Amino acid sequence: IILSSTLANAGIINQWDVDFVALDNDGKFNAATTQLSTSYVVNGDVLTLNQNSWYYLNLSDAIGVSMLELGTIDTTLSFDFMTTGTPEIGGVQISNVTKHDSGGAFNLIGTQNWGLNNFSYSDIGQWVTFEINLSDYLSRDFSTLMFINDCDNCSNSNIDLSFRNMSITQSSDQSAAIAQVPEPTTLAIFALGVIGFASRRFKK
Repeated sequence: IILSSTLANAGIINQWDVDFVALDNDGKFNAATTQLSTSYVVNGDVLTLNQNSWYYLNLSDAIGVSMLELGTIDTTLSFDFMTTGTPEIGGVQISNVTKHDSGGAFNLIGTQNWGLNNFSYSDIGQWVTFEINLSDYLSRDFSTLMFINDCDNCSNSNIDLSFRNMSITQSSDQSAAIAQVPEPTTLAIFALGVIGFASRRFKK
């Protein structure tokens, strides 16, 4: 299953794989005292949060770029997602802060009406691929990714939430890129043509 909002006719400019191991260099956001003892596991390219976890990852550690702009270029976040149950909030947050920010959080599954609900996950126990064109929903710069498995009062005390194969891609419309010739290049070609014409006239 693939849930996508990406552009069909796009040329890739930059692409980065998100390094979950870099979480060791960053940390967690404790939204409540019950989250003080939570943890995560990284197994290859899979990140698993145990119940009631909020962990943030700085882009500088995750992809080697300190900040990305969403207002000027199409930026897609792609990943596989799975949970073993229904948390209160489950998803990923795009922000420039290391605390909860509902305006930049994609709540993929949860009992609470919090964050952006443009995408949803319902296949409990199954991996589902999400491709989110962040520029369609956000116009901010961002420097952190927050992974959320919020479950302060869940009846099931063993809900795990996992991400894998996460990447960030910047792209542009190929047709637009081809149609636009940079002005300096156009002037240079014109100048060479004038010089060549003048040279032929001088030789005569």
